[in-house]
Amino acid sequence: MSVIAEGMKTERYVEFLRKHHYYLLKGYYFSCPLSATRLMHFIEDIEEFGSDQAWGKSVEGYDLKILKTYLY
Repeated sequence: MSVIAEGMKTERYVEFLRKHHYYLLKGYYFSCPLSATRLMHFIEDIEEFGSDQAWGKSVEGYDLKILKTYLY
């Protein structure tokens, strides 16, 4: 079973959960709510340009392929 931690608002929350091996996270730390189409463009930009350039934050340690499976 996969668990998605909601309510990630700060880097502190994210780092705490990543430290405890939680990698399915969502919340305003990452983005405001997006439609599936906008989310796909968001992921494509991260893959093409790198997360630091496209988004301003690193997604190191996250598997964007998992996120994509939820969109299909």
